[in-house]
This record gives sequence, C-alpha cells and structure tokens, in this order.
Amino acid sequence: MCIHSLIPKHCTAPESMKQKQRGSSLIEVLVSLVLLAFGFLGIAGLFNYSVSTNKSTSSRLTAALLAQDYSELVRANAEGVRLGTSYNRDLDGGVFNPSRIKVEAIDTAKLCTYPACTPTTLATHDKEIFKNRIKALLPGGDFMATQVKDAAGNLTYEFDIWILWNEGKTVQDTSTTMDVCPPILANLAASARPNPYPRCFYIRTAL
Repeated sequence: MCIHSLIPKHCTAPESMKQKQRGSSLIEVLVSLVLLAFGFLGIAGLFNYSVSTNKSTSSRLTAALLAQDYSELVRANAEGVRLGTSYNRDLDGGVFNPSRIKVEAIDTAKLCTYPACTPTTLATHDKEIFKNRIKALLPGGDFMATQVKDAAGNLTYEFDIWILWNEGKTVQDTSTTMDVCPPILANLAASARPNPYPRCFYIRTAL
C-alpha cells in the first residue's frame, strides 16, 4: 500500500480507486437531465389538472348558491308567479355568448322601489339585479328560468332554473358529467353550439 508521503514516482493508486474517482460522462448527464425533464412535465400536468379541478368546484358551488338565491326570490314573490310568468327568463338574446364576460349596466327602468313595486314589477326588478350578480360572480355568467307546465300544458308552481358560466376549454374538459344545460342549448346542432360549451347547474324549485 502506498503512503502519500512515501509514494515513489512509480507508485500508482489501485484500479478500484481510479474507478471510484471517475466522473460522469456528458452522455450520462444529458440522459439524467432528460429523465428529470419528463418527471417535471408530469408534475406540471398534475398541478394544472388540480388547479382546474379546484376552479371548477368553486364555480359549481357559486352556481349552486346563486340558483338557491333565485329560488328564494321566486318563493318570496309567489303572487307575482300566480299572476303570470314574471320570473321566466331566456338567455340573453336566446343564446349563450361565451364572450359576454363583463357586468352590464343595470337598466334602471326595470327597477322599482317600495311601496311602488307590484308583484309583476318586483319580478322584473329581481331578474335585473340577479342578472348582474351572476355576471359579477361567474365568468360569462348567465341564467335561464322557466315555469314548468304539466302534461295538459297548464302552468304549475314549479320553476326550472339553470345557471350557466364559461370556464374555458381546459377547465371545461375536466368533467362535464354533472352538467345539465337548458334544452335550448342541448337541442342545438353540434355546429351551432357555443364554443366552448358552457358549464351548467340545474335545479327545480317549487313555491
């Protein structure tokens, strides 16, 4: 065994020591970097899916609360419902427009103040305020409400309420199994449907 202070010029380190001291080659380093890159790509995809799912869950919870709010508005003005279909509302222009993302100015002509409100004008007031609330809380938010008819075509005291919003294609593709959209959209031909297709939350409420 060679001692450093006594190593003669012809003394060399053992072969095993040479192998341990050998560094990594450039090819090995490149292969390691490629493997690390693939690993980070997988983590990034998982993180993006997690964020998308959380956003979708948050939007759906907001939609559920909004649907419940509109249901309470209808119940609070039962006389307005009995007088007609004051709480009915189609989508703006009859279609869902994914680009309509800004809160619109409130139409003051549709508002009323106590004690001047009647059951009918109160319904118009409620719809105008609610429309702006939903646009403020959900991206591209909109809603549709229809008073249900029985088999004979007579109006009942039940309402179908749909809350619609736009999450974009990436989030929308995560899961649409819980979406129930209005028939006016579901019955459209594929070429005529809005793109991206909206997310929808649906409830049926009774007075």
